[in-house]
Amino acid sequence: MFDLKALSEIPWLAEPTRLRLALSFLASIPPADFPTRREVAVERRHRLDLARAAPQFAIPGAAVPDLDGRAPEPVAVAQAVRATGGKVGVIPVHGPIEQRTSCGGMLLGGCSTEEVGAALDALVADRSVGAVVLHLDTPGGGVPGVEELGDQIRAAAAKKPVYASADSMAASAGYWLASQAPHLSVTPGGEVGAVGVFLLHVDQTQANADQGLNVSVIRAGEYKAEGNPFEVLTAEGRDYLQSQVNYVYQKFLAAAARGRGTTPAVARTRFGQGRVLNADAALAAGMVDRVMTFHDLLGKLTGGNATAVKPPATATTASAEVLRRRHDLAVLRSGPLLAYPNEHACRVVPPEKFDRFRRVNHARKHKATGKWYDVIYGHNKETGAWEDQAYRYPKATWTADQARADCQKHDGSFEAASGDGKSSACASCKKEPS
Repeated sequence: MFDLKALSEIPWLAEPTRLRLALSFLASIPPADFPTRREVAVERRHRLDLARAAPQFAIPGAAVPDLDGRAPEPVAVAQAVRATGGKVGVIPVHGPIEQRTSCGGMLLGGCSTEEVGAALDALVADRSVGAVVLHLDTPGGGVPGVEELGDQIRAAAAKKPVYASADSMAASAGYWLASQAPHLSVTPGGEVGAVGVFLLHVDQTQANADQGLNVSVIRAGEYKAEGNPFEVLTAEGRDYLQSQVNYVYQKFLAAAARGRGTTPAVARTRFGQGRVLNADAALAAGMVDRVMTFHDLLGKLTGGNATAVKPPATATTASAEVLRRRHDLAVLRSGPLLAYPNEHACRVVPPEKFDRFRRVNHARKHKATGKWYDVIYGHNKETGAWEDQAYRYPKATWTADQARADCQKHDGSFEAASGDGKSSACASCKKEPS
């Protein structure tokens, strides 16, 4: 059960049910497993670094364009999806949306408007990128930063084609952002909408009275502490909170209407009135341009190249991943590179050479086997460059022998995942474990 007061007094651009489930999940996590403030700061910097490097992960398009100093032609609303010249940059907009990376956002696998904006800037500025795709699967989130990012998406679309794909949800803040792309598609089983704003007020006066508590609020300023949970909400206070909700709602309607080429009045009556709509209903209401899978969209934009490329993950997706990264940072700085139970490990450079590390999942593809493996990069203290420090091979796809052979090619120190019937470490992958 989550603390209802966590939602109190804050306007939300979110689908309420998903937000409640997210907060319930956070309430189930032991406090000791929450990232520290330092870890949040490191994660924020890590995400921004990856966002600015987004062009490196762009998917090859049908052909590299010869721009001759010309900007790529923006795509019009409802224009046919066609192969684009140059690479296709994909920006994940997954999980709850917040303005800056936070502890809760890390644990929920969410994203920030800050990192999405940084990736968008990098892709728009890179001349090898011919189109940008926002890949959305989000229930929405908070209000801060959303309007600004929406305007940034609209401005980017004036410079090169920008597409948005709801796969499988673009709700509330997510739809605000998606609607600013000139072309918006939703997967057949997806949902879009939740065009609305909500705010909760928790009245705790009776609960306090039942416990024998009498809370006095000492204030300076006529409206200071207005709407606090220890006093009954006044009619004037309620009107003020409603005005705050209405203010954000009017901005949401205006942005969605502008993005979809209609009027706020039409958006108010046809865009679900706060509900999420399935793919067919959203298409009929004019909320999306097409019902199309994300894979099909990439296939059309890249001329079929998308099937051969798997972009690396750029954000943590669960509390387990946060703990895994924390473990990585600890073991890389001292002792052997301990393999996780479900991973083989290969250290190629001693950790003392680096001052910090970052992990990118599915970063490399082995040419002979076609299997993906993860790379842990180290930041060289002397040169300031990011270099390969270690590799991780998921046991689900790599046998110990395959991982050991690949590690040997890199002259690394290999450690097999536990449960393989071999020791957890060896001095060099050129020697068999004892």
